[in-house]
Amino acid sequence: MGPPVPITARVHSTPQRPLKSDLPRATTLVHSSPQVAVLVELKARFDEARNVGFANKLEDAGCNVAYGLVGLKTHCKTTLVIRQEAPNILRTYCHIGTGNYNPSTAAVYTGTRPVTG
Repeated sequence: MGPPVPITARVHSTPQRPLKSDLPRATTLVHSSPQVAVLVELKARFDEARNVGFANKLEDAGCNVAYGLVGLKTHCKTTLVIRQEAPNILRTYCHIGTGNYNPSTAAVYTGTRPVTG
């Protein structure tokens, strides 16, 4: 028998301007991990209604959703994944994005995206 398959224990994320194509990935995370928490930015230029809808769908899928502070913009893209690699061994992965994830504008300007492991 081979080594145990890692289990995703927790996922915490702050997506910015989520797209419709992000929802299937997000709901897959909810179903593959016992604890998923997302901070959804409600104040986004002309995207408020879409972000509220995205947050509602995440909540319906079982995700813990928090909202940005009124009057403040959360302009960050981070994801923290905690996986159980073996019994009593947790490993943390962190992704910090300073750039743009929108496929239509990412070709114009980007940023750095370090990942720890």
